[in-house]
Amino acid sequence: MPQILFSDVDKTLKPKVEFFQEMGLVGPDLCKFISRNSRIFSSSLENKLIPCTQILKKILVNDKNNQDLIRIVRRRSWLITMNPESRLLRNIAFFESCGIVGSQLSILLKMKPTLFVVEESKVRDLVSRVSDLGFSFHSRMFVYGLCIVFSLNKEIFERKLELLRSFGFTNNEAMEIFRKQPMLFSNSEERLKVIPRYRVMQILKSKSLLVLNKEPSFFMMLAVSEKKFLEKFVEKFTDDAEELLVAYRGHMLDSSSSSPSSEEINLDAS
Repeated sequence: MPQILFSDVDKTLKPKVEFFQEMGLVGPDLCKFISRNSRIFSSSLENKLIPCTQILKKILVNDKNNQDLIRIVRRRSWLITMNPESRLLRNIAFFESCGIVGSQLSILLKMKPTLFVVEESKVRDLVSRVSDLGFSFHSRMFVYGLCIVFSLNKEIFERKLELLRSFGFTNNEAMEIFRKQPMLFSNSEERLKVIPRYRVMQILKSKSLLVLNKEPSFFMMLAVSEKKFLEKFVEKFTDDAEELLVAYRGHMLDSSSSSPSSEEINLDAS
């Protein structure tokens, strides 16, 4: 943007710099933002930057010190350089008509801001697809399902379903897993190979061995290391350890990276 060198400092540059400073972008952070998004200086402060920012701030609930707003603007600066009367407001109105309001709309904006500016027809198709996959508009998982369906093409989505089926889940069970934990599908296929841990959790739950209200989330089961998982959910339950281990290893893919080593498994010692 070499034309910035010919801009009026007091009328064009200074007001916009001060606008972002008031938002919370200061010091080195402001310098990086400007250097990466120099085209913001070609956008009208009164007609685009201010109104678009106000719209985003209205959506973001409990945004202390504009931290969420700043993260979004850093990632997608073009969100505040467009005509707010175009797709932005229309897509917001459509999401709200589907029941995506309040904190749910805020989550959607933070996760997939691009959804707010894609063609309205595409947004309607996405919402229709998510509904067809069995998500209820009243479910808290709907927005997460929307994000995943938007991010993955049908071929990759089907491959991940097939991976679940390869572990012994029926198609209905695989879809139920997706509806309950759609963000699970944001993981790579290699990462999804820890799904057999779910079998272990099913056994623990059926035997009432999990502490009430402390059942681990799917993300916790994905994130914990192999050694920690075995210690916490297999070796800990000495009377059922053998059954749990069989359930775990019986569904694992034949992969040296995912199979626990003999050093990690010491059922006799426990």
